[in-house]
Amino acid sequence: MRASVVALASFISLLASGCSSLPDRQEVLSASGEFLSKAGDMLSDQGTRLAEFTGLGQQSRQQQQYQQEVEALFAQPYIDPLTRYLETHSNDRSRATLLETVATERERRCQVIARRYASVTPDQGSLQRLERGYLFSCPEQVKAFADQLERSQSEAAQEPMTAQQQNAVRPVSTDSSAPASLYGIAPQDDSVELAVVRRQASNCYLLFTIRNYSQAETACAAPAANGDAKAQQHLARISELAGDEDKAMHWATRSAQQQHPEGMLLLGRYYQDGVGTTPDAARGLELIRQAADKGLAEASYKAALAYRDGKGTAINTDASLVYMARAGEQNHLPAQLALATHYLSTGGTQATRGRYWLLRAAAAGSARAQFRLAESYATGTGGPANIQAAYEWYSLALLNGESRAQAEVDALAPRLTAEQLRLAQANIQSRLNGLQ
Repeated sequence: MRASVVALASFISLLASGCSSLPDRQEVLSASGEFLSKAGDMLSDQGTRLAEFTGLGQQSRQQQQYQQEVEALFAQPYIDPLTRYLETHSNDRSRATLLETVATERERRCQVIARRYASVTPDQGSLQRLERGYLFSCPEQVKAFADQLERSQSEAAQEPMTAQQQNAVRPVSTDSSAPASLYGIAPQDDSVELAVVRRQASNCYLLFTIRNYSQAETACAAPAANGDAKAQQHLARISELAGDEDKAMHWATRSAQQQHPEGMLLLGRYYQDGVGTTPDAARGLELIRQAADKGLAEASYKAALAYRDGKGTAINTDASLVYMARAGEQNHLPAQLALATHYLSTGGTQATRGRYWLLRAAAAGSARAQFRLAESYATGTGGPANIQAAYEWYSLALLNGESRAQAEVDALAPRLTAEQLRLAQANIQSRLNGLQ
């Protein structure tokens, strides 16, 4: 397999070297055919994306960028940047593996701090230093030290004092409402408890994102019980996957009651499908629309489908297109493909909108959209025919795992002039490098 990768990478280098290395049309065709043939064989045999092997595809470039971000995080000695990374990207499933790696490294660093303070005699000054440095990222370790200090102070307060110690003690109020610190016992700072709650919620989001549902269920329990709407939505979904529809309905309802868009969408689906409740498609659509109005792209897409299919409402094509376009403008790929299908099927001037949506989806990396966009250029559907553009998009679709494109590339290549092939290959290279 490595030999194939080297050959493919060599061809990409050939493309990048410019016209001087491609003296005639036959050489271009030969290199192009050999490359794309190997690409098709590799995709067929391995069932994987060529772009992931060459490292030049959109997904591969993105993962390389993510990896570089994490390497930079690990190269610096502080813990808080790791926590900020986890909180910023906790919903990004494309980073799932790296999120787990960063969380593990953060925990390792927090444990180093815990071991360091294990040998420190607990006192208020040490606790304050620990809070200042590590409360944001290591609240459990700070809380453990605070608990240890509270226990030691409580034990000291219960020991009988000598006469000399009694004379040295300043009289204090015995009012039960007086702060515990007046009696020599330092109360646990509310900020510690709040930091622990925040960490629990963060762990809940992270574990759900990386699909570790068994641990996520435990991590989400406390935040959900304390009113965290996102944790409640996660628990609802976990419960549904576990087959507990009543529990799923309970948590989805609580999340939606707080106007959490994902919770409203989930509850809307439960009403549509009768999960944990009597089916009520109209109520389901109402909730989904509310989530869409809060800017949730998936909710706009689901509302569009409901209006298109008459689920919970009369069929309303205009309303469906409004919601579908709203989702498409938010780069929702299924919505963009649905819009393309609709407009291309109408023909006439409306068909140009179909090509527009295919171009949006294809540029975002959808192999299906790339193949259909190539068909659009090849047949002149949705705009003027352009066999060079068709060749480019069929090639990109092939590189992106769409094996059907192999035959189309083979058929189009002989129809292009040497100059068209050079331009096409340059455009392919630019798109692979993210320059178009």
